[in-house]
Amino acid sequence: MVPYLLTAILVIYLVHTCHADMLTGLGNNLFGHKCSYFWRFPNTTMQKNYLMQVAQQDGKLCNAVQFNYLSRHGARMPAADDFVNFDQLKTKIVEHSANILRYPFIKNWQNYSPKTHAHVEDLGRWELHHLGNFYGSGLYDMFHGNISTATIKLTASEKRRTKTSSAEFYKAFSRRVTGKALSDIHPVVNNTMLRYWDNCPNYDLTILKNKTQMQQQYAFQNSSYFQNVIKSVNEKLGMNVSLTPDDIKAMFMICATDLAVRNNTDWCSLQTEAEREIINYESDIEDYYSLFYGHTLIQKLTCPLWQDLFASMEDAINKRKLGETYVFGNLRFGHSDTMDTFYSALGLYHDSQPLRADNYAAMKNRMFYESKTTPFSANIAFILYNCGGNEAENYLLKMMVNNQPVTIPGCDSDFCPYLKVRSIYRNYIENCKWRELCNVRTISQAVG
Repeated sequence: MVPYLLTAILVIYLVHTCHADMLTGLGNNLFGHKCSYFWRFPNTTMQKNYLMQVAQQDGKLCNAVQFNYLSRHGARMPAADDFVNFDQLKTKIVEHSANILRYPFIKNWQNYSPKTHAHVEDLGRWELHHLGNFYGSGLYDMFHGNISTATIKLTASEKRRTKTSSAEFYKAFSRRVTGKALSDIHPVVNNTMLRYWDNCPNYDLTILKNKTQMQQQYAFQNSSYFQNVIKSVNEKLGMNVSLTPDDIKAMFMICATDLAVRNNTDWCSLQTEAEREIINYESDIEDYYSLFYGHTLIQKLTCPLWQDLFASMEDAINKRKLGETYVFGNLRFGHSDTMDTFYSALGLYHDSQPLRADNYAAMKNRMFYESKTTPFSANIAFILYNCGGNEAENYLLKMMVNNQPVTIPGCDSDFCPYLKVRSIYRNYIENCKWRELCNVRTISQAVG
């Protein structure tokens, strides 16, 4: 009963001590990477065993036999250097604003403790509890009685926020299928799989330190759109020195953080919905070229994750054939960068034209929109189904992205033959040369 009680207390706390905005967000919820999962996707429930069976066109039933999951960590506090930027912004406004009396909250605002930097917030834990319960319900019969160190595997990056997220998801998941929140399984740390851009000199040299890669972002900061945002905020505050693009982005981050942690929207009043949309675009441009379709090296670096994913499924197929125990649930927890790079390797959210400084108006309805695709706790689930028979051709694969079924690129429906999916992404799986790709001697492709 204790796990149920703790969950009930958490829900009661969130509902009764917080304004509804903390749970649903603000306006159009364009908060970039700082958007809570709940602000973008409703807190819905999954019917028990809803994902356990699918019917083929001939009426034959296929049963779920394995669950592979990839998730960003839950909503977290900003990084330590962000806290420094917050203090500097507050000081700059207090010392240079002629209208400071109109915004008394600025002087009274207290920064967050440096000790909390990058910690998963209560809202983030609730996101993970929701998602663990969601998939525990949908795949109840697969895991009921099958929760053990032999059947569940957790993997996280070296960062505390991903380890915490794996534990919170597993607590809710195990509680849903066993009635008891478990903490007996600890994540294996695998940075190469979940932070493949780390310790990769070629990525640093070719992308992060390549100034031409960021020219579109800088150009947009100097565009009339972004400069008008700066002008608008300057005028509101009556600044006698101009705010910088970094100041505007720090203000944006305080708004999102205060909303998620303190349920306070004071700082949000300094930027309009339309202005936050512009700030989102600037951020999306940056990540488009460093994490998405801006460079062909990006997709290739994801191959360790592809190898792990398909090795897990192949192991399940082989061991089922032999009647042996295998991992039913392979749960991986990474970062927004993990999700964005893997989205691009999958072929998702590929707009017809790249994000540029000169096409903001044309890209308002773009597919690559991180507020909508990559909030905290963003996730991809691959569910493996057996349709009778022991060979690989008797298996189907279903993909869910942020709790919604999404057709795997190159497939004709939500349920795609396992071997077809493996063939589509064969190069990532069979020709992974991560170390070679990361060697600075490798000459990377030009911007695509």
